Formats: sequence, structure tokens, C-alpha cells
Amino acid sequence: MQQLPEQGDNTEPYNLEDKDLVYGVYYPGVFDRLVMMPLSVVSHLIEMCQIINTAGTWGEVRERAKPSVYAELVSLKETDYDSSIIRLWKRRQAGEFRIDELGNVEEKNPPDEEPFDGSRLIDPGFYPPPPEHLMLKWLPEDIQNRFGEVQYDNYGASWLHIEADRTDEVVAALQCLGYTLERNDTLIHKAYCDGEEF
Repeated sequence: MQQLPEQGDNTEPYNLEDKDLVYGVYYPGVFDRLVMMPLSVVSHLIEMCQIINTAGTWGEVRERAKPSVYAELVSLKETDYDSSIIRLWKRRQAGEFRIDELGNVEEKNPPDEEPFDGSRLIDPGFYPPPPEHLMLKWLPEDIQNRFGEVQYDNYGASWLHIEADRTDEVVAALQCLGYTLERNDTLIHKAYCDGEEF
């Protein structure tokens, strides 16, 4: 089984060119949709969700998170948890800035003893980014067109829907393109910040 990168290192949070993929069916029998992501993206989302769901203070966040994840969460704190979270995420998606180029984040770090309420950071459809939204960014366009359908959530954000019964076809098509795939429904489920225990 593929190993997730160690937490706390300095690797970039996303590598959308990673050809090592993890895939699974999200909530079988309920949503029945195929979700797949590069391993580095799965690792980043799981780390983010674990911290959001379990950290009690900003000191815990700082100790447990990669520097890029910590900077990302601090930048969201600076928005006062209001609708500007949506604006911030859209600006990041548009490539207007990168988390490691925000500058002087160290000067804005909250005190370690300050309480951390991760539930206030969750903004459905926008943050943390749902895997189906990210699939539109990295999955080859031909695969998207052949097997998926672009849909829109209640917040107007687009995402890729692929029926679970097309899993074998999608896996075979990606293998032909040089991707390595491993099925792991548990990792896929943990990449969603839905309050699941880790």
C-alpha cells in the first residue's frame, strides 16, 4: 500500500502532476460516485481535516501541521471566519497568490494558547476543497469528457461527477496513460472534513 507523506515536512501541499493516485467510492449506496486524487492531495486534505476536527489550540496546529498548512489556516483566521473565506479560496484557485508567498505570516501567528475552533473554518463547497472540485483541475480532460459530467453544487461551484459503476473503465483508461492507481475507500472518505473521527 502507498504510504502518505510524513506530516510536518516542508513539501508543497499539492502536486497535481503526481501520477500515483488513490481512488474509491464516496459513501457507497448513498452517493455512489467515484473519487480519485493524487496521493499528495489526499495527504494534504487528510492532514487538514485531522487538524480542523481535532486541534484545540493554535499551538497544537503549529506543532502538528506542515508549514504550508499552518500558514493556510492562519491566513483563514485573518478573515475573521466570514464570507471572505470564499473570496480567499477563489483567489487562490485563480492563482492570484500562493500560501507560501503571503509574507510575514510569522508576525500574524496567533498565540499558542489561543483556542482553535476548526469547525468555524469549514465552508461547504469551498473550504477545505472537496475532492470532486479538485478532480476538474488535474484529471485529463479526455477522461473527464468520456466518463464524467460537470455538475454544480448549491454554492455555484463546479465539480466532476463520475458514476461508481464506471470505476473499472476509468482505472483502465488512466493506467494506459501511465498512472498508478490503488483503491482505498477509507483514505478517500478521510479527505472530507465531515467530522469523522481519525
